[in-house]
Amino acid sequence: MKIWIVTQTLVRKPGGVSTHARLLHQGLRFNGVESTLISLDLIPRALLRVAVSVPLRALNAVRRGTGVEWAVGMQSRLLAGLMQKHTRREGKPDVFACQDTASVFAAQAMQRRWGLDTEVLLTVHSAYGYEKVAQGWALPSTSGERRILDLERKALLAADLIVAVSEPMRAHVYGLIGSSVRRTVVLPNAVDVERFSPAASARQRGRCRRQFRLQEDIPVLLIAGNLLEVKGVPYAVEAAAILRDRGHDFRMVIAGDGPLRAQVEALIARHRLEGHVWLIGVVSHDRMPALLRASDVLVMPSIPTYRAEESFGLSAVEAMATGIPVVASRTGGLGELVRDGQTGLVVPPASAEELADALSLLLVDTDYRESLGAAARDYAVSHHDHVAHALQYASLARSAVAPQAGAAVVRLAG
Repeated sequence: MKIWIVTQTLVRKPGGVSTHARLLHQGLRFNGVESTLISLDLIPRALLRVAVSVPLRALNAVRRGTGVEWAVGMQSRLLAGLMQKHTRREGKPDVFACQDTASVFAAQAMQRRWGLDTEVLLTVHSAYGYEKVAQGWALPSTSGERRILDLERKALLAADLIVAVSEPMRAHVYGLIGSSVRRTVVLPNAVDVERFSPAASARQRGRCRRQFRLQEDIPVLLIAGNLLEVKGVPYAVEAAAILRDRGHDFRMVIAGDGPLRAQVEALIARHRLEGHVWLIGVVSHDRMPALLRASDVLVMPSIPTYRAEESFGLSAVEAMATGIPVVASRTGGLGELVRDGQTGLVVPPASAEELADALSLLLVDTDYRESLGAAARDYAVSHHDHVAHALQYASLARSAVAPQAGAAVVRLAG
């Protein structure tokens, strides 16, 4: 079987979809499945800027929502051009493994142009339309929102099989197109559990700490992700102030950047937390295993935004695979990913006090923290290994290509 993984995401950049695409590609090949990864990385950056980024912002400044429509249309045309070149060289694939709206439209164009009967599998990583509204690309309950949701709906209806990364994402799909229109299954994302693994020794952990100028004897609470509203980082800073006032010694390290940076910096200054909360900026994905090994707890204080929540939480799985517990909000995919009292602790979203209580427990009880981390590692290895995930995806792909074969589908999380 020949699978083409297609995405408008730049897979050389860090991020959930790009990491997923790379690992799926590697895992399929490891399992003997012929896989090709096609992304806009193959287009010169200058051309992408002129053809997509500049018109996106210019059109959206005139009328919100139209820029997103333009971007999706242009991205799909660019992807279709890349796919045509690959078809001439390699022949047609059996499956288009689409990772976003633009890639589905590109697959449709290929089907029309070449008369292909290639199956289209769409992985739903987020509530695309509502996420765009939450990011400000369209205003709620306007024609701009309706146009973006219509794009998403058309992509869902064009897919032969929809793969949702969590139950909340499957519910999102049902909310847009109903539960009986397209077959939808849940297959949670995965990580490289060999690359994301616990420190082999105290010496290695010490080296990791020194890389980030962290003292070896002070607990590290890590936040890893973009500084967006949905990530809820301000609540973690408020929780840090509570922890400091309770007399805890710790470092809260925030690895990321984004629109909320100024707000987070202002909160740190207001609470005089400069000695406890450090903004270290974006950390490359290559350095994330070392940063996780240098940390004691991963904090994911995500909050619901406009009709959208944290869809999955790849950072949580990476932390669990590294053997550290996760303290996460009960929202979106995080609520089903982190098992309260087993692989981490789950708290209500937007509650700095309850977040501080959970973190305080793990700061005080080192044995409990370590037992949660060990259980988290076991869970990640058994449920979220990228090689097993790719094998499961291949099974889904075969069932889509030859439904009569009745390929077994086993949910990896649950």
